[in-house]
Amino acid sequence: MKHGYQTKLKASKGLTLIELMIAMSLGLFLLAGAVQIVIASKQTYQMNRDHSWMQENARFAIDTLTKDIRMAGYWGCNNDASSIANTLNAGSGYYFNFLDAIGGYDGDQSAFPNTEFPTADRPTLSSGSLPKSDVIIISRADSDGEFTVSSHNPNSAVIDIVSTHPYSKGKILVITNCTKTAIFQTTGNQSNKFNHNTGSSASPGNCTQKIRFPVICSNANSAGNPPYDFDADGQAVVMAALSNGYYIDTASSGLPVLYRKFLDNASGIADEQLAQGIESLQLMYGEDISGDGISNRFVAADNVTDWTKVMTVKLHLLTRSLTQSATEPQVFRFSGTSYTPTDKYLRQEFTSTVKIRNRG
Repeated sequence: MKHGYQTKLKASKGLTLIELMIAMSLGLFLLAGAVQIVIASKQTYQMNRDHSWMQENARFAIDTLTKDIRMAGYWGCNNDASSIANTLNAGSGYYFNFLDAIGGYDGDQSAFPNTEFPTADRPTLSSGSLPKSDVIIISRADSDGEFTVSSHNPNSAVIDIVSTHPYSKGKILVITNCTKTAIFQTTGNQSNKFNHNTGSSASPGNCTQKIRFPVICSNANSAGNPPYDFDADGQAVVMAALSNGYYIDTASSGLPVLYRKFLDNASGIADEQLAQGIESLQLMYGEDISGDGISNRFVAADNVTDWTKVMTVKLHLLTRSLTQSATEPQVFRFSGTSYTPTDKYLRQEFTSTVKIRNRG
């Protein structure tokens, strides 16, 4: 009995220290491999997510800019520049050049010409110098909201409409039919009519009470140029005047953002975020210098000779990822040039060429 008991003890003595170390090493090796797979999968997922996020925001930005640029200079069924009157007082705000329909500023001008738009931050580069972001301004009538004119008394400066409107005193508006168009600032608060008097406290105010073609602001009672009557023939409508300025700035989140500055429903200016991760906007304008309705040359904003002859706009958008998901700095191309950043963000360029529908 004693001999059999000793045999059982010898048979169940367990693992040696070497065997335990080998088992632990194999386990750690397998665990390290699993961790590497998880990390690689996470990095791949994050990069794919950032690419999708960049593309989604870029598509939205391009789509928004494209739709607005195409409609530049839309003033209803009348697009004859010679029969469009701007009765607003002259001013220095970005939105005063309504009759140009399109305008902008080149970010690389020696002195940025408009303090209403910021100079966007640029990424730190180890090679190359990224151009500063540009600004583009689009002016047109808002086709999404038309108010049919029921009567117009040009002497008392009252425009009655069929329905009611949401605008407050000071809103800049457009009245148009298929013959004439005028831009004015409403001076009343009634929801069923508009007024176009002078002397309003809202800026910029109307330079004349009388809507005439051409506009004569220095002498409202000049003989031989009677006020125009937008009579109730079913063709005259009133719409909001739009002046949208697109620019890049850094949001409070630290992300670069495409912003839009616009006229509010009264007499002020507001801005809104449109798309995050848009780091730069570069624009080239196709100008018709031969009079054939075709863009003969593409130039930056500071080289445009006549904004009323711009037929086409080329857009270059630079997008940036939400996080620094790359393992090392990623070389990127923008507007035909390669750049090497010092950070590890992903970047991608998106381009579009837009034809202005109301020209050419």
